[in-house]
Amino acid sequence: MKEGANPKMDGNKISLSTMLYFRYTLTEAIERIANVGYRNIEIPVSRPHLWPSDATGDYIQTIASCLRTNRISVSSICPGPTWFHLNMASPEENQRKEAIQYINDSVKLAARLGSRIVIMIPGWILYGTSYDDAWNWAVEGTKQCVAVAEEEDVVLVLETLSKLYWPNIILSDINHAIRLIKEVGSKNLRVMIDTCHSTREKESLIDCTKMLGNLLAHVHIRDLDKSNASVPPGKGTLNFRTFLGALRQINYQGYICVELSDASVVDPDAAALESKEFLDRLI
Repeated sequence: MKEGANPKMDGNKISLSTMLYFRYTLTEAIERIANVGYRNIEIPVSRPHLWPSDATGDYIQTIASCLRTNRISVSSICPGPTWFHLNMASPEENQRKEAIQYINDSVKLAARLGSRIVIMIPGWILYGTSYDDAWNWAVEGTKQCVAVAEEEDVVLVLETLSKLYWPNIILSDINHAIRLIKEVGSKNLRVMIDTCHSTREKESLIDCTKMLGNLLAHVHIRDLDKSNASVPPGKGTLNFRTFLGALRQINYQGYICVELSDASVVDPDAAALESKEFLDRLI
């Protein structure tokens, strides 16, 4: 690339989490998201949209048919709200096994739906458990999940969560995620940036982007208002122009996924549209 060149970003890689449409069935959510103008969605592995035991052949065929009809691709699969009772770093072996199985099931669902990205959260530290023990369990569990991801040609993407809301979380910043990648040692393990969680941890989005480079495989984009609550991008205090500029500098080619909760908006269609229009203008 020539010095001073400004790499282009792919405007067709804007995605939207169906978590914004948890009041609706997944097929209804897909149709509404397509009508707003998106061509990619992220699906949380959580009811009412997608749960491993519900994902029978007929159900997956119905979803796949709906995706084709509405010209929608699945950018990524993400742990849903159900994830928060699953802990890969628990001192209880059966709980660790259940969390690992959940991620492995998510990987297989992603492969069936044509997605190569599965987001994962390695867990948190319970009272009475040392950090080292919790970390080692998280590493061992991640290795087991990576083995399945390699078989399915899927990339596991580590999400860091802010200690502001998750004080005992294993991965609270980008350095923790990089350390875990080094200890696991697989090209199928990468990192994502969530603009809200990183900002709440007082991490610079630009610095995080430069630190990660080609380890960055996915982005969740949300804004924060003055009270630190999540709002649609462009409606809060974050400077997305400089963040997208940093993504261009590392030639980021992954998805930028708008992640909003249905509990945070009155009209999901309006929130989805204004988010897309804001990103379209910037990209």
